[in-house]
Amino acid sequence: MNKTKHIFILFLLISSVVSNSCNKKEGCTNPKAENFDPSAEREDGSCIGQRAKFLGLYEVTEQCGNTQITPSYLVEVKASNINLDDILIFNLSKDLENLDVVPDNFNFEFPLVATIVNSRFTFDKQAPDGDGWYIQEGKGEIIGNEINFNYKIKYGDGVNPLPNSCNIVMRK
Repeated sequence: MNKTKHIFILFLLISSVVSNSCNKKEGCTNPKAENFDPSAEREDGSCIGQRAKFLGLYEVTEQCGNTQITPSYLVEVKASNINLDDILIFNLSKDLENLDVVPDNFNFEFPLVATIVNSRFTFDKQAPDGDGWYIQEGKGEIIGNEINFNYKIKYGDGVNPLPNSCNIVMRK
């Protein structure tokens, strides 16, 4: 009878451990994810990265100083494969050559690399294009399906014949 009692106690202990491990709350346990659940004890694969809301094709309106860049144009935002907190903005400032001080063949050859923190992003000096133009710095945010940001363009050694900054509105 003593042996049966020990087996029964062992069964209860194993059942309790299995039961407790099954009762852990599932959810997103990644604190950088959009849907992070601080009360989740077990990852369920539902995490949505911060940058997911930024990805897609956008119609852009842009203004540099007092000059509205027309017509509007399209840019695409993609995920960076190098840093999970980065996005890449392709085709930025496509029509800045409409400004008198910018060469007719102006177009940034490289995507803008921006780092996401929640609904905001920032970017530092970018690589210059073939003519020596580069985006110096900028910041922005997404609200719903609209991204707003501003940036500064420089040339060569930092001489800036352009207005101090440009503002962009991107809409999905």
